[in-house]
Amino acid sequence: MQHRAPEVDDQRVPHPVESNGPAGAVPVRLYRTPEAMRLPGREPPLCVTTTPDRAGRLADRSPLRHLGWSRRTVTRFDIQCSTMVVITAGGCTSSITNQGHLQLPLAVRRRCRIEAGERLLVVAWRETGRLVICTAAAVERMVLAELSVSGTRAGGRW
Repeated sequence: MQHRAPEVDDQRVPHPVESNGPAGAVPVRLYRTPEAMRLPGREPPLCVTTTPDRAGRLADRSPLRHLGWSRRTVTRFDIQCSTMVVITAGGCTSSITNQGHLQLPLAVRRRCRIEAGERLLVVAWRETGRLVICTAAAVERMVLAELSVSGTRAGGRW
């Protein structure tokens, strides 16, 4: 599949702060995903933000329900980039409590520097049975990488 740059529309959106545009409008650049890059019939992932408690239990249980995981589901943790945890069903340990919360093991929390009460992004793909947990550092790195790539494509800095 050949990669094409996304189509771009230059538009203006209303903004309450005065700007150099007409009637307080701020110029924005909207990117459209080319049809060839869209995946037909693919269900979008469930994305939530949640916090772990002192024992590592994640407060939001909706990603587990979305995946159909229960306390009998055996999981495996893989750490990527020290800031992202990938969890798949079918591993070696059960990390889902009797109350249905996902519990991050202490070793995983230490390695990823996840503290109690810290906001985490949790993304669940039902089709693959995969759950990804990202710290704020991982989200920041991904956003900055995407902005720097799209900024170069657009011919300027973001």
